[in-house]
Amino acid sequence: MTKFTKFMSLAMALTLAFAMTACGGSKAPEKEPAETEETQSEETQTEETEETEEAPEAETGDAGTEEAVVEDAEYSIAANLTDTMNEDGSRTIDTDYFTVTLPLGDTWEYEVNDEYSISFYNSAAKNNNCGGHLGTIAAVDPADTDYQNLPHYAEIGQMGGILYIIDYPTDVQADVSTEKNIEDYQTVFAEFGKIETEPENMPVILK
Repeated sequence: MTKFTKFMSLAMALTLAFAMTACGGSKAPEKEPAETEETQSEETQTEETEETEEAPEAETGDAGTEEAVVEDAEYSIAANLTDTMNEDGSRTIDTDYFTVTLPLGDTWEYEVNDEYSISFYNSAAKNNNCGGHLGTIAAVDPADTDYQNLPHYAEIGQMGGILYIIDYPTDVQADVSTEKNIEDYQTVFAEFGKIETEPENMPVILK
């Protein structure tokens, strides 16, 4: 991701949450004099017995962690993405994990930042170096609350153990050179705003 680096940290937090494992070791026994070999042998047998008894617990933990890492490695928020212009002028972006439909489909564009986020922009504002950011849909670990430090966000919902949020721009990033550009920006931004103000009418549907 280039523009919204904050989601890099969120993505890393998700990866690390799944990838954390516990590890440990024991110090090798020091060499004892020959006359204590029998005692050392008994101690070694005791240590081996303890390690054998603890083995099932360690194996279970490793297996569970490995499975979580595989699932995380395979996740991509834009998996099987399709982009469809509708007859009413709206436009639908559909992935394996959500569908979002926004009005004025020919006035905005999207950018896949990484495996965990997609940003939406007003095309005129972006092309004229005005920013144009309308919102970024991101997948985060619900157990990691770092996303709550974002200046302006709303929760879309949870699905499959993943929390989806939208990160709003902190200022209006419209191209104000024409009234049409301003209205186009405001219309699409207002639709994204329903995630926060009218969740029953939000433009995003999770799968």
